[in-house]
Amino acid sequence: MPGDRRTVKLAIAVGSTPMRKWEQLVITHATGIEGIDFVGYVHEQDGAQRATSFGNMLFHRYVQAAKGSHMLALETKTEDAAEPDERMPDDAHPDVMLFLCGSAPNETQLRTTACWCFQGPDGVSPTTAPPGTREALTDRSITHFQLVDRSSSISLRTGSFPTHPGLPILTADHVLEHAANWPALALNELVRHGSVHASEKTVRSSGIPVPGNLYMGLHHLARMLTRTAPSADLHHAADWNIGMLHQPIHVLLEEEPSMNVRWFPPPSNGKGRMEPFGYRAADGELNVLYRKIDGATGRSSIARLRPKSDNILKRSRTMMEVEPDHAYPYVVLVKGEPHLLRTVQSEGTTDLYRVNDANDGLDPVAVLVNVALHSPSLFEHDGRWWLLGTQDPLRDAALFVYHGPSPTGPFVPHALNPVKCDVRSARPAGTPFVHAGELWRPALDASAPSHPAIVLNKVTTLSPDDFMEEPGRILEGFASTAYGRGMRTLCAMGEVTLVDGLRSPVLSGSKANAKSGKHRKRSKPSSEG
Repeated sequence: MPGDRRTVKLAIAVGSTPMRKWEQLVITHATGIEGIDFVGYVHEQDGAQRATSFGNMLFHRYVQAAKGSHMLALETKTEDAAEPDERMPDDAHPDVMLFLCGSAPNETQLRTTACWCFQGPDGVSPTTAPPGTREALTDRSITHFQLVDRSSSISLRTGSFPTHPGLPILTADHVLEHAANWPALALNELVRHGSVHASEKTVRSSGIPVPGNLYMGLHHLARMLTRTAPSADLHHAADWNIGMLHQPIHVLLEEEPSMNVRWFPPPSNGKGRMEPFGYRAADGELNVLYRKIDGATGRSSIARLRPKSDNILKRSRTMMEVEPDHAYPYVVLVKGEPHLLRTVQSEGTTDLYRVNDANDGLDPVAVLVNVALHSPSLFEHDGRWWLLGTQDPLRDAALFVYHGPSPTGPFVPHALNPVKCDVRSARPAGTPFVHAGELWRPALDASAPSHPAIVLNKVTTLSPDDFMEEPGRILEGFASTAYGRGMRTLCAMGEVTLVDGLRSPVLSGSKANAKSGKHRKRSKPSSEG
């Protein structure tokens, strides 16, 4: 309730070097929260953790220069930002001290106030090594970053971001732009509720090595000889097919569920099928909408087919031509009629369409949000409608939630948007479902792009002001089948479940429907809130 809001005194510890763009964003967001009393800056020694050895001098020069970076660029004075010379009075007694320098809080500060710091999983501050720079240069697929309360050793916000191989500055930009809003979100929670929900204990890992001078020299030479672009959203587009599990989706929650998939006949050469969603037509027959891909041109369309018991398919029907990155044909029933979500990137909207009466096309119904969501998903839960999806540039990592009173809205953003950032468990990957009174949400694990997997997240809290989920089973695909290299979609259709799979290059089509075996282990994402 508005009357329950309190005032929180905030101080910000800064270093002696000029501020970077991302640090100024942190200050602007944090001091703009209603209920925050900004009491001034505390000037600390900057870069106390900075390595000084000659062996990694080139890495630190590379970080300092940050050529081409937006978030690491040195910031000029802005009208809406407080001046760094507004020193905190000695008698200010802040409730929170936010550290934007490389120095760690001293013992007195830790005893008297909450000390919030950004850091990597090995405790290194972004002043010493911006997130993603070491990871991108040492071939680590995930960049972990967090906002921690050093006074209580808990993590206030965590993120697991995709690392762009060989592109450390791009990775750092994406992480820092996202994380710049974390203190504001935590402060708003503190103002409203008197405490901040801890996402988990502080994440720890062994030290991430700092690349040496020889490595940096070779990296610079390689960048001069070739220009590496960020990885595409979808690998091996023509190597995907869709299939069916003859069991309800909740069976996949079991410890060793049956993975005996029946794949549809392979698409024609150079074509692919993926992201299937189903509905029952007026005649009761199962219809499957899916993303149809032309591997040669990269074009995508939403197509429809009708599976038969003999596994013989008639020619598919194209329902709509769509933009390649926004062909996720999520189906939702509205008053018993099948509807479909479609994102229009060129217009920056996510729209609702209805399958027409002839079952051969899609009619526009409403613009749900003026946001181009990736993998948009719409469902009803506890009397409200929930719209979930990810956004660029973190299309595989940053989950956004919107809610409204009806399937056509109006939809408003969740108070904590983005509610989580984890490349292992954020992007929607199918239909949410309820089993034994619990809400489950399939999500994409894109930490290994050439081997995508699905995590079944149990949503423990879903309200306009709060969101929490914890990871359950990880489904890595259908081993020992022709499409067992990975998966990215689960669609609940009552007694059957629609799935997709990525081609296994070592298996022939004759083994397409062999029984699945076990997969290698991959790290499970942590609980989020």
